[in-house]
Amino acid sequence: MKVLITGGFGFLGGRLAQYLSLSGCQVVLTSRKYYKQSPTWLPEAIITQIDWDSRKSIEECLIGVDAVVHAAGMNSNDCYTNPVLAYDFNTLVTAKLVEEACKQNIKKFVYFSTSHVYSTPMSGIITENTCTTNYHPYAASHRAAENIVLWATQQNNLEGVVLRFSNVVGSPANEDADCWSLIANDLSKQAVEKKVIKLNSSGNQYRDFVAITDVLLVVKYFLTNSQNRHQCPLYNVGGGSSHTVYDIAKLIRNSYQSMFGESLIIMRSDNNNGENGVQFTYSINRLKELGINTCNNLKYEIDDLISFCAK
Repeated sequence: MKVLITGGFGFLGGRLAQYLSLSGCQVVLTSRKYYKQSPTWLPEAIITQIDWDSRKSIEECLIGVDAVVHAAGMNSNDCYTNPVLAYDFNTLVTAKLVEEACKQNIKKFVYFSTSHVYSTPMSGIITENTCTTNYHPYAASHRAAENIVLWATQQNNLEGVVLRFSNVVGSPANEDADCWSLIANDLSKQAVEKKVIKLNSSGNQYRDFVAITDVLLVVKYFLTNSQNRHQCPLYNVGGGSSHTVYDIAKLIRNSYQSMFGESLIIMRSDNNNGENGVQFTYSINRLKELGINTCNNLKYEIDDLISFCAK
């Protein structure tokens, strides 16, 4: 299978590229930047430069491809700073890519979305049927892009799947990936570089955290299995239970201390950032119904992340 990964040099895209390559797939990485050769972390990958403003460029990148994983997108901070660009890239680029995929009869299309489309903060049980009431440009632009993929799938133009990821925990394929503002990555980097973990809040806020190895397993499942046409191809991808930010900070501290034999303190503030620390459940029952077995080994991922930061 030849798989095109947009955002292939990013956090999830890079790790997925390595994983699929080891699984026997031919991986094509797209980037707006020009690269003379494949990255050292995946020398067998095919690299293509893409101009998202050019339909011809998008069309050429899709030639001969069996499946598309659309992982490219603006991060939350950039979306907040520039809402117009957030919709232009997260939403309109997705529309262009879906349209060209349909024209070339590429059936498999996996779209990377986010749990942020739901309310902030979350409470109760969050299923795929829970209302999406977060109007932050990051969440809203992803939600609009979801509709494009789901509409094309409903029209039988492609076999699309939308995956709403919670907070992914794991190391990137390369240090230049835009992932160091993510909670676990930021705190792990702090631990290694500064020998202290500093939270900008009390850490009492609850989040759902999912191991990146489980994310990769889920994506591969949808690339290699056909979907039930009678079920909406929209899935929560998470750990299935919530933890406080302070809980994750403690896991990172314990991992660091175990690896290097050095004590490490966690500094907390009195700021709750407007959240009241309510536990919730990010339901992954729809995934489980497909027989996908995940283990969500956060300790393993944090150990690996600490090792990556140390290197």
